[in-house]
Amino acid sequence: MFIEKDKNMFKKKGFTLFEMLIVISLFAILLPTIFAILSTILRQQLRLYRIVEAKRQGDAAMSFMKNQILRQGVAIEDEMGQAQCNDALDEYSPPFGDNFRIIIDKSNGNNEFYYFIQSGQMIGYVRGMPIISTSLTTNIVTVINFHISCFRRSLNSPPIIEISYTVQSTDGINTIILPYRTKVRLISAP
Repeated sequence: MFIEKDKNMFKKKGFTLFEMLIVISLFAILLPTIFAILSTILRQQLRLYRIVEAKRQGDAAMSFMKNQILRQGVAIEDEMGQAQCNDALDEYSPPFGDNFRIIIDKSNGNNEFYYFIQSGQMIGYVRGMPIISTSLTTNIVTVINFHISCFRRSLNSPPIIEISYTVQSTDGINTIILPYRTKVRLISAP
């Protein structure tokens, strides 16, 4: 009796063909499903990263420009050195490609200045005497429609500088567009 049981145990070592087909079909169904779910999650994470990066760069550039104007701005000049937005109801919007200089120091005839400009697909910060140029955004995002202008309502109010631009990021499928616009008072203006 014990010998027969042992013989039966040794005969049943492998799986049947039917069991093998069931296991293979389960793998054939589950593996593509798992990979599809993982690729969808990764795509969404990449899209979220693009949105966060575009927002971070747009906010950082806007914050830097506002802080520079508030802390150091004294006067506004065009590219030829003519004062702008000094009189009541005065407005100035430079033509595309011209610089909009914000003067830092006017003492002793010293006109140290800086300006912001769209340089290719980025926003550039250029400071004069000697000229130092820095990019405020990277090539991960694209800056379009950069515009800077100023106006003054009355002689009793300081000039107001208006800055607007659009940050755009593309992930190959979707395009993320974030518009930015702000107004900054030139507090130290005469």
